[in-house]
Amino acid sequence: MYMKKMYLPTKEELKVLSLYKGSNIYKYILVKVVEKLITNHVLLSNMDESLKDIEELTSAICYIYPQEILHSKFASEDKRLCERIIYKNTDKSIYELDNLEYFSNDVQTDYKIVLSAIDKLYEKLPDSPEYRFSYHDNLTLDMIFLVDGRYFSKYSNLTVRKLFEIEPAYLLYLPNNTPVSDNTIATVSIDNYANRYGIPYDVGKEFVDESILNSSSVKVKKLINYLYK
Repeated sequence: MYMKKMYLPTKEELKVLSLYKGSNIYKYILVKVVEKLITNHVLLSNMDESLKDIEELTSAICYIYPQEILHSKFASEDKRLCERIIYKNTDKSIYELDNLEYFSNDVQTDYKIVLSAIDKLYEKLPDSPEYRFSYHDNLTLDMIFLVDGRYFSKYSNLTVRKLFEIEPAYLLYLPNNTPVSDNTIATVSIDNYANRYGIPYDVGKEFVDESILNSSSVKVKKLINYLYK
């Protein structure tokens, strides 16, 4: 089985992301744990009990893989999760990106091909978040998901904004003189990134603008410990 790639920011990079006013770093860390669990083939049925009691994490896993609801009493009684799943509009056309695997490395890493893949992911990934973990082996998507910045300076502002929502860590490529007071950049990017996994917009509001890495919250400590163990 092809092992999917994921980008894991360092703790220093998390601190940089947290400098953006209004950025919900708790929500970002939560999604990173979701991605690490799934790329490691860990779902509720074989998840460590210490993580199962983090309700937002449980709901996110079940949103992507509804069959996992059978392994969580909390999820089975979550009306908001049920509504989100019922109204989820899955779009299978994103699987057209799997055809990239048939082309040469030069084609897969071509600037225009990468641009096309970014457009497709931005448009379709919110409706088919599970594709993030099931796409066929190809360099184009690995580049994008692994925060490859080789073309970053060439991208239009619109493409850059799309990248932020595919993976907010692309914010780290912004010039040092970018005003951190522009809270629309990080706030919108992280909110939409997390919402792709069914995480409601109001999750983690209590942690906004907090020094998340030094949080006294047991829940936060569990998430961070799992990420960096």
